[in-house]
Amino acid sequence: MKDKRMHILEEATIPNAVMTMALPSIIGLLVMAVYNIVDTMFVAWLGTQATGATQIVFPLIMSLGAVGLAFGIGGSSYVSRLLGEKNMKMAEEVVSTNFFMALGITQVHNQGKHGLCCCLQRTVSSAERCNTVDL
Repeated sequence: MKDKRMHILEEATIPNAVMTMALPSIIGLLVMAVYNIVDTMFVAWLGTQATGATQIVFPLIMSLGAVGLAFGIGGSSYVSRLLGEKNMKMAEEVVSTNFFMALGITQVHNQGKHGLCCCLQRTVSSAERCNTVDL
């Protein structure tokens, strides 16, 4: 039995295949946008300092999203070429490697972000040590 995803790639018309495969990404991006809007509204109720703090950290969060997109777009491009060549074994290996590399890079990024937040906290509040929770 052929995998449903491969059936979409091989048998469906191009517009149907694109819509079927793009819909989860579109929904994910919409959920992220709604989350950011609701998060900003909630933090705005806490005051201008809290809203300013989220705006300082926003580029860090966006950089994590950019790393995720880099792995997603780069990996999917390579996997699509492998699937076109009917090289399923190598495609599965690339997907697995891509997933674990993205997971590792995310952990390194989170640790760096934690250190930067501690540095910012010390700078702003003159605290002796960082009071944030370790990841």
